[in-house]
Amino acid sequence: MTAEMLFGLPPSSAPGEYWIFTLGQGVEIERYNIKDLVFAGVWADYLVKERPEMAARFFTVVDTDDSQVAVLYLDGKLTRVVKPGTRVLFWRDAVNVTFDLIDVRKQPEVPAQLVPALARIGREALVTFTAVDEGKRGLVYVDGRLFGELQAGFYGFWNALTAPRVDVLEVRRQTVEVPGQEILTKDKVTVRVNISAVYEIVNIVTARAGVKDVNEHLYRTLQIAVRQTMGKRTLEEVLADKADIDETVSAEVRVKPSAGRPIKNLFLRHRRENPTSYYRDVLYFNYCSTAGGGVPSQSSHTKSSGGSS
Repeated sequence: MTAEMLFGLPPSSAPGEYWIFTLGQGVEIERYNIKDLVFAGVWADYLVKERPEMAARFFTVVDTDDSQVAVLYLDGKLTRVVKPGTRVLFWRDAVNVTFDLIDVRKQPEVPAQLVPALARIGREALVTFTAVDEGKRGLVYVDGRLFGELQAGFYGFWNALTAPRVDVLEVRRQTVEVPGQEILTKDKVTVRVNISAVYEIVNIVTARAGVKDVNEHLYRTLQIAVRQTMGKRTLEEVLADKADIDETVSAEVRVKPSAGRPIKNLFLRHRRENPTSYYRDVLYFNYCSTAGGGVPSQSSHTKSSGGSS
């Protein structure tokens, strides 16, 4: 089916046959297939500005400003997104064309009800999609600035004008291991210490703002705290003053990694380097700090001895 855009005819002109009195003047006729849906002629801007009544009769006009996208529906089905600063004319009657305008600067996040349909469109949706699994949380940054925090779910953020980024962090309990730390005690005895800490992130905003890598930062903090604590004591003091070591290391770890990462359990295993025998002692630290620094709970200790190797 074809339609004739006869700009010399009244606005009521429609597809059909017409007689034109040229009166000796030249007449040009342009024909368009309305099944193509989009009017691709060079007259689009002219029609909207100079012949608005004709544009309204024959087309659905979609205009987006520099901060808007248009979510387009054909016969009620979401099929396309029109980018900012664009004008598109869709032929009327072929299909029912409707659309919603969204200011992507004021509303960077895609409405939840649109995410599944836009995901099916793919890249042309002008959306960055992200999935946050259970046990994790997401931080959304728009043009480098923190926009919000995400719970578990599937999300979309407009990328037509901005550059959204989502960092996903684990909030379930995790373990960090600091193995094989050789520490020289105050009386020059080498002790090998293995550290295992169980921690969880309780404030992902503070954690991400405070350090680049939570696990690496905790690793270094534990390493330094244990070295400083045990290096100031003789071997006998290390073996005898478990409670004092508990409190000192706990305080160091609680204060330094104050980005919302409380230590739940901390195990230290150390042995004196001796070619004929070793003594193994396990210190179990159990305390919990808050993002701002809490009060450690009472610690418990267990001790096991080993005979000659």
